[in-house]
Amino acid sequence: MSQPDALEQELYETVADKQAFQVKLRQLRSEVRLVEASLEALQQKESWLTHELAKRTKVRTELPSVEDFVQGRALESAIPKFFDLDQEPIGLRNNEGNEDEVVESQSQQDKAESDDWEEMLESLGVARCGYCGLRLPLDIAAIEQHSKACPGTGPNSPISRGTPSPMQSPPKEGLTARCSSCGDSLSMDLVEQHVCRGSG
Repeated sequence: MSQPDALEQELYETVADKQAFQVKLRQLRSEVRLVEASLEALQQKESWLTHELAKRTKVRTELPSVEDFVQGRALESAIPKFFDLDQEPIGLRNNEGNEDEVVESQSQQDKAESDDWEEMLESLGVARCGYCGLRLPLDIAAIEQHSKACPGTGPNSPISRGTPSPMQSPPKEGLTARCSSCGDSLSMDLVEQHVCRGSG
Protein backbone atom coordinates (compact mmCIF):
# COMPACT_ATOMS: atom_id res chain seq x y z
CA MET A 1 0.00 0.00 0.00
CA SER A 2 1.37 3.37 -0.90
CA GLN A 3 1.70 6.26 1.48
CA PRO A 4 -1.26 8.31 0.10
CA ASP A 5 -3.54 5.25 0.11
CA ALA A 6 -2.70 4.54 3.77
CA LEU A 7 -3.37 8.16 4.74
CA GLU A 8 -6.64 8.09 2.84
CA GLN A 9 -7.69 4.90 4.62
CA GLU A 10 -6.73 6.37 8.01
CA LEU A 11 -8.70 9.57 7.24
CA TYR A 12 -11.73 7.49 6.24
CA GLU A 13 -11.55 5.48 9.49
CA THR A 14 -11.08 8.65 11.54
CA VAL A 15 -14.13 10.31 9.94
CA ALA A 16 -16.18 7.14 10.46
CA ASP A 17 -15.10 6.94 14.13
CA LYS A 18 -15.88 10.64 14.60
CA GLN A 19 -19.38 10.20 13.14
CA ALA A 20 -19.99 7.13 15.31
CA PHE A 21 -18.97 9.08 18.42
CA GLN A 22 -21.20 12.02 17.40
CA VAL A 23 -24.15 9.65 17.06
CA LYS A 24 -23.30 8.05 20.42
CA LEU A 25 -23.00 11.54 22.02
CA ARG A 26 -26.45 12.55 20.65
CA GLN A 27 -27.93 9.34 22.04
CA LEU A 28 -26.31 9.95 25.42
CA ARG A 29 -27.57 13.54 25.50
CA SER A 30 -31.09 12.35 24.67
CA GLU A 31 -30.83 9.74 27.40
CA VAL A 32 -29.60 12.37 29.89
CA ARG A 33 -32.55 14.63 29.00
CA LEU A 34 -34.92 11.71 29.46
CA VAL A 35 -33.37 10.83 32.82
CA GLU A 36 -33.52 14.49 33.92
CA ALA A 37 -37.21 14.70 32.93
CA SER A 38 -37.94 11.46 34.79
CA LEU A 39 -36.06 12.73 37.83
CA GLU A 40 -38.02 15.99 37.80
CA ALA A 41 -41.32 14.08 37.50
CA LEU A 42 -40.30 11.85 40.42
CA GLN A 43 -39.40 14.91 42.51
CA GLN A 44 -42.80 16.45 41.80
CA LYS A 45 -44.53 13.16 42.65
CA GLU A 46 -42.50 12.89 45.86
CA SER A 47 -43.47 16.44 46.81
CA TRP A 48 -47.15 15.78 46.10
CA LEU A 49 -47.13 12.48 48.02
CA THR A 50 -45.39 14.15 50.97
CA HIS A 51 -48.01 16.91 50.94
CA GLU A 52 -50.90 14.40 50.74
CA LEU A 53 -49.43 12.26 53.50
CA ALA A 54 -48.99 15.34 55.69
CA LYS A 55 -52.63 16.34 55.08
CA ARG A 56 -53.89 12.86 55.92
CA THR A 57 -51.69 12.63 58.98
CA LYS A 58 -52.96 16.03 60.09
CA VAL A 59 -56.56 14.92 59.54
CA ARG A 60 -55.91 11.70 61.46
CA THR A 61 -54.38 13.58 64.36
CA GLU A 62 -57.22 16.13 64.38
CA LEU A 63 -59.98 13.51 64.40
CA PRO A 64 -60.13 11.61 67.70
CA SER A 65 -60.91 7.92 67.75
CA VAL A 66 -64.11 6.41 69.12
CA GLU A 67 -62.13 5.29 72.15
CA ASP A 68 -61.11 8.91 72.80
CA PHE A 69 -64.78 9.90 72.76
CA VAL A 70 -65.73 7.10 75.13
CA GLN A 71 -62.95 7.93 77.58
CA GLY A 72 -63.62 11.67 77.37
CA ARG A 73 -60.25 12.51 75.80
CA ALA A 74 -61.71 13.89 72.58
CA LEU A 75 -60.85 17.45 71.68
CA GLU A 76 -63.68 19.86 72.29
CA SER A 77 -63.37 21.16 68.73
CA ALA A 78 -63.98 17.66 67.35
CA ILE A 79 -67.09 17.02 69.43
CA PRO A 80 -70.32 17.55 67.47
CA LYS A 81 -71.99 20.85 68.29
CA PHE A 82 -75.69 21.15 69.09
CA PHE A 83 -77.49 24.46 68.86
CA ASP A 84 -80.76 25.69 70.28
CA LEU A 85 -82.70 26.94 67.27
CA ASP A 86 -84.66 29.38 69.44
CA GLN A 87 -81.45 31.01 70.68
CA GLU A 88 -80.33 34.29 69.12
CA PRO A 89 -77.41 33.75 66.70
CA ILE A 90 -74.08 34.59 68.32
CA GLY A 91 -72.95 36.72 65.38
CA LEU A 92 -75.88 39.11 65.85
CA ARG A 93 -75.48 39.60 69.60
CA ASN A 94 -74.04 42.89 70.62
CA ASN A 95 -72.46 42.89 74.05
CA GLU A 96 -70.21 45.84 73.31
CA GLY A 97 -70.48 48.83 71.01
CA ASN A 98 -73.27 50.33 69.00
CA GLU A 99 -75.98 48.11 67.46
CA ASP A 100 -76.09 50.29 64.33
CA GLU A 101 -72.39 49.62 63.69
CA VAL A 102 -72.93 45.86 63.95
CA VAL A 103 -75.91 45.96 61.57
CA GLU A 104 -74.02 48.21 59.12
CA SER A 105 -70.97 45.95 59.25
CA GLN A 106 -73.14 42.90 58.64
CA SER A 107 -74.91 44.58 55.69
CA GLN A 108 -71.56 45.52 54.13
CA GLN A 109 -70.36 41.95 54.53
CA ASP A 110 -73.60 40.62 53.01
CA LYS A 111 -73.24 43.02 50.06
CA ALA A 112 -69.63 41.92 49.45
CA GLU A 113 -70.67 38.26 49.55
CA SER A 114 -73.57 39.03 47.21
CA ASP A 115 -71.23 40.80 44.77
CA ASP A 116 -68.87 37.80 44.82
CA TRP A 117 -71.82 35.50 44.17
CA GLU A 118 -73.00 37.68 41.27
CA GLU A 119 -69.52 37.68 39.67
CA MET A 120 -69.28 33.91 40.02
CA LEU A 121 -72.68 33.41 38.39
CA GLU A 122 -71.77 35.80 35.57
CA SER A 123 -68.57 33.87 34.89
CA LEU A 124 -70.66 30.69 34.60
CA GLY A 125 -72.93 32.32 32.02
CA VAL A 126 -75.91 33.34 34.16
CA ALA A 127 -77.54 36.73 33.54
CA ARG A 128 -79.69 38.70 35.99
CA CYS A 129 -82.65 40.85 35.00
CA GLY A 130 -82.02 44.41 36.14
CA TYR A 131 -85.75 44.99 36.65
CA CYS A 132 -87.09 41.92 38.46
CA GLY A 133 -83.88 40.16 39.51
CA LEU A 134 -84.71 36.85 37.82
CA ARG A 135 -81.67 34.78 36.87
CA LEU A 136 -81.53 33.55 33.28
CA PRO A 137 -79.12 31.46 31.22
CA LEU A 138 -76.88 33.58 29.02
CA ASP A 139 -78.96 32.61 26.01
CA ILE A 140 -80.30 35.25 23.63
CA ALA A 141 -83.65 33.48 23.10
CA ALA A 142 -84.28 33.09 26.84
CA ILE A 143 -83.30 36.71 27.51
CA GLU A 144 -85.54 38.02 24.71
CA GLN A 145 -88.46 35.89 25.91
CA HIS A 146 -88.03 37.16 29.46
CA SER A 147 -87.73 40.79 28.33
CA LYS A 148 -91.13 40.48 26.64
CA ALA A 149 -92.76 38.88 29.70
CA CYS A 150 -90.88 40.66 32.50
CA PRO A 151 -93.24 42.58 34.79
CA GLY A 152 -90.72 45.42 34.88
CA THR A 153 -90.42 45.96 31.11
CA GLY A 154 -93.86 45.43 29.51
CA PRO A 155 -96.40 48.14 28.55
CA ASN A 156 -98.20 47.76 31.91
CA SER A 157 -94.97 47.65 33.88
CA PRO A 158 -94.25 49.96 36.81
CA ILE A 159 -91.53 51.55 34.67
CA SER A 160 -93.92 52.64 31.92
CA ARG A 161 -96.37 53.92 34.58
CA GLY A 162 -93.60 55.96 36.20
CA THR A 163 -93.23 53.71 39.27
CA PRO A 164 -89.66 52.83 40.18
CA SER A 165 -88.38 49.29 39.67
CA PRO A 166 -88.41 46.94 42.68
CA MET A 167 -84.70 46.36 42.07
CA GLN A 168 -82.17 48.91 43.28
CA SER A 169 -80.50 49.20 39.88
CA PRO A 170 -81.50 52.08 37.59
CA PRO A 171 -84.26 51.22 35.11
CA LYS A 172 -82.14 52.08 32.08
CA GLU A 173 -79.78 49.14 32.71
CA GLY A 174 -82.32 46.42 31.93
CA LEU A 175 -80.84 43.00 31.43
CA THR A 176 -77.10 42.87 31.75
CA ALA A 177 -74.74 39.98 31.37
CA ARG A 178 -71.03 39.35 31.34
CA CYS A 179 -69.30 37.50 28.50
CA SER A 180 -67.83 34.31 29.96
CA SER A 181 -64.89 34.43 27.52
CA CYS A 182 -63.65 38.02 27.71
CA GLY A 183 -65.52 39.39 30.75
CA ASP A 184 -67.16 42.33 28.96
CA SER A 185 -70.40 43.55 30.55
CA LEU A 186 -73.19 43.62 27.94
CA SER A 187 -76.68 45.08 27.81
CA MET A 188 -79.54 43.25 26.10
CA ASP A 189 -79.35 45.28 22.91
CA LEU A 190 -75.61 44.64 22.50
CA VAL A 191 -75.54 40.86 23.05
CA GLU A 192 -76.04 39.98 19.37
CA GLN A 193 -73.46 42.54 18.15
CA HIS A 194 -70.82 41.54 20.71
CA VAL A 195 -67.48 40.56 19.20
CA CYS A 196 -65.66 38.67 21.89
CA ARG A 197 -62.03 39.59 22.52
CA GLY A 198 -61.44 36.13 23.97
CA SER A 199 -62.31 34.24 20.75
CA GLY A 200 -59.54 35.82 18.66
